Amino acid sequence: MSAPTPSLAEWVGAPRLPARPVSGFLPTKAPISLESVDSTLDEGDRYEVSMFMDRQTSQSRSVGLCVDTTVPHGDARLFEAAEWDDYDVQCVQVPCSSPLPEASKPLVEPLPSEEAIVSFCKAVDSFWSSPRNRRRHIAVVCLTGINVSGFLIVQYLVRCAKWTLERALGEFAAARPPGVYCPKMLGALLASSPGAKKPAPPTPPAWHRMPPPPKRPPPVPLFPAALPAGPAAGSKRRAEEVPTEPPAADGAQPPPCKKAAGGELPAARPSTTDHGRSAEHGGPGPNPNPYPRPRTSPTP
Repeated sequence: MSAPTPSLAEWVGAPRLPARPVSGFLPTKAPISLESVDSTLDEGDRYEVSMFMDRQTSQSRSVGLCVDTTVPHGDARLFEAAEWDDYDVQCVQVPCSSPLPEASKPLVEPLPSEEAIVSFCKAVDSFWSSPRNRRRHIAVVCLTGINVSGFLIVQYLVRCAKWTLERALGEFAAARPPGVYCPKMLGALLASSPGAKKPAPPTPPAWHRMPPPPKRPPPVPLFPAALPAGPAAGSKRRAEEVPTEPPAADGAQPPPCKKAAGGELPAARPSTTDHGRSAEHGGPGPNPNPYPRPRTSPTP
């Protein structure tokens, strides 16, 4: 199967090496020795396993393990595991990184699965458990050497080395600027560390063309004017729930007034005259007309 023409903009833009190790880890972008890809690169953009190892040897660092998270490009890998044999470096593959994107498409990096995280932690623990390897470094390879490599390294430092998430992210960012900047990876790290302070997402590097955010469906209008014409929902039910008095039959009398204790009807409240005094207080007595007389203008 012939592989599509890749876009190498992000790979070329990413720095090759970290500024310094991260507690024994060396995150690095993927070396490329695949002829179909390597032949398209300018001389100054090439990066191979030998270049990585020569730099570590010049800085007196011993490397004993490479964890390769890359996936094949078409039917071939970007570099062969046997290329590390010349340097006495064991190569373990944990494929969870993104492939080279197709031309004119942005690089979208997947979130490593829980299986990939466990495989990574087991490979690291198995290597450093040997007294011979306790002072040897581990290279962690992903396409750009930042997000996927950083995510796995931070997961190991938090789960196995018992670092705080803030410390692990800070150490990685200092060694491999700008640090882990993929939103979904930062969210997964925060979700796996209950009680951790939410990290501020770093600004993505200029060389990474971030994919556009997913489109959200338009909000549902809630204003009455925007709702379909017709009776409001639930209005019929509310009308049915209001108790109403049954209509009286023709000639029926209204219900009798309830009697007070002792069988007597409740006393009527003293009426008030239009002068404001009741009969029992010396007033002119009840007003036979309970409605006030309209005032008329004096006759001229």
